[in-house]
Formats: sequence, C-alpha cells, structure tokens
Amino acid sequence: MNRLILATTNAGKVIEIRAALGGIGEWSLEPLPPGLPAIEETGDTFLENAIQKARHYSKYVAELTLSDDSGLSVVAVSVNNDPRSLDFHGVLRFGVIQTCE
Repeated sequence: MNRLILATTNAGKVIEIRAALGGIGEWSLEPLPPGLPAIEETGDTFLENAIQKARHYSKYVAELTLSDDSGLSVVAVSVNNDPRSLDFHGVLRFGVIQTCE
C-alpha cells in the first residue's frame, strides 16, 4: 500500500480530505507524523500557501505529500448600507461554496 501524507496536523481536516477524495486505489491517506516543525504561511493566495506547506513537509517525510489551504473566504454585504451590520453569505471549502444560514 502506498502512503500519501496529508500536510496537516488538524484531525478534522484529515477527515474532510479523506471524505473528499474517497478511496483512491492503492493509497493510504495519512496525517503528518507528530513533532515536525511548523511553517509560517506567507503566500498571498490559498494556492501559494498549499504549495509552501507541501514543499516544506515533503522535506521531512519520504512519501508524497498533499496539501491544501482552504482558509476562510467570506462574502459580506452591508445591511441598509451600514458597514457595522454585515450578512455573511458563503464560505469557500474545497472549491465549493456552502451557504451559511
């Protein structure tokens, strides 16, 4: 069985990625081993941060490394043109807009 290392220590994110990818044949999706040095995410985009994480953690593991940076994207619209009152309409996760209600 081949191992694909998920570049996260967040157990919830490991579950989300496994669910999103489903079974991928002869691959086992595994979280990062404990104790690896963290990386500061300095990219201007989710993609840049994901690439930084994959490159960083791939230095510490022998297997292929998969990373994402779903971050949090929120669309806010002021109510009655009052900037102190905002309605939040969507969150970007894995490239899919989920409506917040």
